[in-house]
Amino acid sequence: MLLEENAGVALPNFPSFSIIERLYRAEQSKFRKPCEDLIQSCIEHLKVILIIILNQVFAEETSYKYQIIHRLTDIILRAIDESEERCSNDIKKMLEIEERVFTLDPYYMDTVNKIKKKWQEYHDSVKLNGNTKVPSTFTINDFVINVSGLSNEHQAALDVQIAMSAYCRVVERRIVDQVSQLCYYWFINRCALVLDSKLSSAFISAILFEWMREPFDQQQKRENLKKSTDAMERALVMGQNA
Repeated sequence: MLLEENAGVALPNFPSFSIIERLYRAEQSKFRKPCEDLIQSCIEHLKVILIIILNQVFAEETSYKYQIIHRLTDIILRAIDESEERCSNDIKKMLEIEERVFTLDPYYMDTVNKIKKKWQEYHDSVKLNGNTKVPSTFTINDFVINVSGLSNEHQAALDVQIAMSAYCRVVERRIVDQVSQLCYYWFINRCALVLDSKLSSAFISAILFEWMREPFDQQQKRENLKKSTDAMERALVMGQNA
């Protein structure tokens, strides 16, 4: 049906372009979830690692430890959330761009030609030897394809199936590179590697001084202990001089 509707529609590097475009839309929607899953994985990993590091830095028990850790944890989580939002926005734009069927990557035509060659070899072998002993799975470039699923009932249909297989692989490769770069940019370059400046400017000196000041009850105990020690030292001196 699609072949009949689009007879005569073609571009030099895409057979039956409008058919490819319509079929690709259904496949393109599958890219969103893996991208979202990767972002969530990066977020969870980054949060765990940074909080572990923070607690190791403040391992020693002090009166101000939990106040500082609470405040710094809040800053870290807020920075990660901001990076997540910006990364998600960039990936959303990337996926919108990928809605257009387009490539100048020589990988596409190279893959198409290799699939056609392997399919022809398989088809010829089936004619000569029958179906039982003819392998149908091949590694082409960097992915595995089973050419037995490609139809030979209509040459145009075969061309469309091959074009779809090759083009979807082009898009997968493109998305993997771009999403990896975006995650590194937002979660490492613009988050983890600049957290030190955000953390160091999180407190004014007065707040740090207030937190690090000795608690009043502890100060009183220390002063009372010092008075007792001084009194005992005076008593010892008096006893020695008696």
